[in-house]
Amino acid sequence: VIKLQERNILVALSHEYLQGLDTKTGELLWSHKEDSVKLEGEHCNTPVYADGFISNVSGDENGNGAYQIQLSPDGKSIKEVWRNGKVRNSMGGLVKIDDRIYTTSDDKKLKVLDAKTGKIVETLNGMKGSLIAADNLLFCYTDNGYVNLIKGIGTKLEVVSKFKITKGEKEHFAHPVIDKGVLYIRHGNALMAYEIK
Repeated sequence: VIKLQERNILVALSHEYLQGLDTKTGELLWSHKEDSVKLEGEHCNTPVYADGFISNVSGDENGNGAYQIQLSPDGKSIKEVWRNGKVRNSMGGLVKIDDRIYTTSDDKKLKVLDAKTGKIVETLNGMKGSLIAADNLLFCYTDNGYVNLIKGIGTKLEVVSKFKITKGEKEHFAHPVIDKGVLYIRHGNALMAYEIK
């Protein structure tokens, strides 16, 4: 929910559209088409709002990729600011810190984008999965079951430690959660908690 002076807007992603709805009336204020959605394509990421801009990333091989739209001051309209089709991520999410957007991509790279231009300014190999940030560190839970601790936000990214999730079964798709100095990782029916403070 984006809280503006005139209205609150629920921003939600459907199979084909990023949409903005007035929370009081339910009115559809605007929509942004997710290009080239295939029947098996997924668009599962939660958009990120900051300073009048909404950033998101999609997973379709011919779709939007990473993109940013600008929200009008009254929340009734949007305009696309940039798009980068070289960054594709269907469910790993994104993190915005200062003027950088961090996300993993289907080519197994953590990519850092300039939030103003959408251009890739840095990459870190071997990363495809979900991201979360705390205390100027990134935690990347990869699809091969490793949790990577990454330092260097705003400078040069570097994996400083990692460990393998050994409990649970099937795919490593869940997003990590951090609360009160504890990192929570779910894998299938197993839930692990790690003290990180």
